[in-house]
Amino acid sequence: MHMSYYLSSTVYDFFFKGVNVTTTWGMVSLCLGLMSLSVVMEGFKVARSQLMKLSQSRRLGTSRYGPSERSPLIVSQSVLARRNEKLLFGRRVRFHILQTFLHLIHLTIGYLLMLAVMSYNGYFTIAVVGGAGIGYYCFSLFDLPGKLLGTAAPAPAKVVPASEDFLHPTSGDKTAALLPEGKCGTCPDEC
Repeated sequence: MHMSYYLSSTVYDFFFKGVNVTTTWGMVSLCLGLMSLSVVMEGFKVARSQLMKLSQSRRLGTSRYGPSERSPLIVSQSVLARRNEKLLFGRRVRFHILQTFLHLIHLTIGYLLMLAVMSYNGYFTIAVVGGAGIGYYCFSLFDLPGKLLGTAAPAPAKVVPASEDFLHPTSGDKTAALLPEGKCGTCPDEC
């Protein structure tokens, strides 16, 4: 077993005893498999993040008061309210089971990729890191739309005072020196 990185197209006992890769094409296919597994891991990470955002947005729409604080005056409405609470509880349980399943898959893939990298084969590390980069590039569009598409609020402009030589001709504004010539920022038209 190697204790430092090496580059070789021959790997013995990969993950399990008897799984040997001895050809170049076998190494290429193994690296492509690790790369695709890394892309899938990034996809699961984004899917879990999107599900959490969805659950938080739905949770904000529900009431925080208990049934005693919002008890209706008509009995038939209280029966409907109990039925709705049971439906909501069932949805939460199914959602939690889905989150748990996605977490287990994400964790398993992560440990498999970690074991591949810990074999100290440089090709495996390049494949895992490259796949993570490709996966982030592909799936980050779903996770960070505000930052990537420019819908986030722009930062306020920083105003630096100018010297006395560059005063605005009508108002004496010192910040006019920062704007292009002919534009003072306070007049609707050019000065």
